[in-house]
Amino acid sequence: MSRRGISLVEILLALILSAGLSVLILNLVAGAAARLRDRSERMGMAQTLRVAGEVLRAGLEDIGSDSTAGTDLIGFGPDRVRYRATRLAGVVCDTAGSRFVVRISGGLGAARRLPQPGRDSALVLELAVSHRWYPAGVSSVSGAAPCPYGGSGIALDLSLDSVQRSSVGLGSVVRIFETIEARRYAGGGGDWLGLQSISAAEVVQPLAGPLAANGLTVGPESAAGMPVASPLGAESVRLQMRARTSRELGVGIARTAPARDSLPAYVFFRNLR
Repeated sequence: MSRRGISLVEILLALILSAGLSVLILNLVAGAAARLRDRSERMGMAQTLRVAGEVLRAGLEDIGSDSTAGTDLIGFGPDRVRYRATRLAGVVCDTAGSRFVVRISGGLGAARRLPQPGRDSALVLELAVSHRWYPAGVSSVSGAAPCPYGGSGIALDLSLDSVQRSSVGLGSVVRIFETIEARRYAGGGGDWLGLQSISAAEVVQPLAGPLAANGLTVGPESAAGMPVASPLGAESVRLQMRARTSRELGVGIARTAPARDSLPAYVFFRNLR
């Protein structure tokens, strides 16, 4: 009986097979990782479009117009829109002292956040004569307060003169708003959708992106669907948002350009008179 060890050829053959198997496994893992990354990029792009659409819709659909308060659509351009963004709306339920208590419960209003003096402005509906809207500043906010006949509200002081204050009473509508501009801007090697508080003189804050070329187009229209040149004639706005993935897709020789997608939207203004 003879004993025989492993030959050099057998060792080399085993190494070659092991190396080939390792390369195959690495390629499979790399391919799976690339597909997962590409899927994540596409999901991020879809999320960008979804966020952009929801934020712009929520801000624009409450836009109104009145003969004394003017229009909430303040201005627009090919890739931007400026508007009054409502932060609180309700009816006056108490006028005791120098403050107003604005009821926001029971279906009579809503507050997206507390009013901020120096940042927010107000429109107050007088009930005495012609139902005019008085513009006012927010002087101070006392916080949550009960209404005399039930329900919760927010107590605040508005910069109205004595004549205006005397014509505002129980049931007057109060709108608290700040001026916001949504626009496309360049930064970080790409284009982004940003929001900027004009009232607070803030710098633009990123909201969604990156955007593709011409990533946001804004087109206010009349009731007949015709483009308008002035905010006064606008009753709706047509939006087109275009996003791209933040990096190229694929790997190696299969690498492709960043993927692109778009989302059209058509927002009707709800509070026109």
